[in-house]
Amino acid sequence: MPQKHYTPPLSRFNVCALYHEAKARGIPMTRLANHLLEAASKESPGWKVAQAREAMRVREEPTVPNPAWAAADAQVRQAWADLERLQAQYGLEALTNVEHLHRTMRGFKVAQGKLGQ
Repeated sequence: MPQKHYTPPLSRFNVCALYHEAKARGIPMTRLANHLLEAASKESPGWKVAQAREAMRVREEPTVPNPAWAAADAQVRQAWADLERLQAQYGLEALTNVEHLHRTMRGFKVAQGKLGQ
């Protein structure tokens, strides 16, 4: 599970200035904010600490896939396939309903109650 990081709120004035500058440059506000922060703090001690921690974090991430996930993914894919098959079958039965006495979906469900069982 990813760690949650503190995200300080920006002042309304700074957000307004970022918005108008990003709009003038034709880029997203987040890209502009990242560019400005990188340019302002690239040589600072905090920048160097963050770089070192990021390098350590990247090395610590596992590179071997978990085989349990493959089995779980296969089960989920099978469940979705079963659901799609049942939805298609139910839709086909609804389209080919020959029960003229049961013109509502409630009547159809009563007449075709065995379909989902």
